[in-house]
Amino acid sequence: MLKQGESKMIQELREIPGILIAQNRAHESLLIDIAAKVQDKTPVMCGMGSSYFLSEFGVFFLKHIAGVPNAYCVEGDELINQIPDLWSNHVLFWLSQSGNSKETIVAIKKANDVWAITCGFHNNEDSLCQSLGQLSLYQNIGTEKSPVSTK
Repeated sequence: MLKQGESKMIQELREIPGILIAQNRAHESLLIDIAAKVQDKTPVMCGMGSSYFLSEFGVFFLKHIAGVPNAYCVEGDELINQIPDLWSNHVLFWLSQSGNSKETIVAIKKANDVWAITCGFHNNEDSLCQSLGQLSLYQNIGTEKSPVSTK
């Protein structure tokens, strides 16, 4: 329910933490499996638009709560030009609401060529990102009601 003067975007932002906690509890064994596979890798998080900002939060969590000092975040379109062959010890965590962001798709394809693991979180079961990522977790957090344009 919208509070007086509150936008749909603010309402969605308020709902997200509880939904993600519930979804991640439902997928706890898969998350533990992912953690075991990537524990010796350097995490790189990417996304576009609002997914990029969620990626930034993921890096904050990894650095300041999980104690992973070398985690970092790059926008999908910037990452495309930054994937060197030397990065085989990295894991790409991609985030996408639609699962069809062009830049994220290209980043996953390039990362699959040089990295051991690509892992993603998405909200569209039929997404191209989901089929390209080696590991993916469908969040099922509902339809985005207020997409924010960053153009």
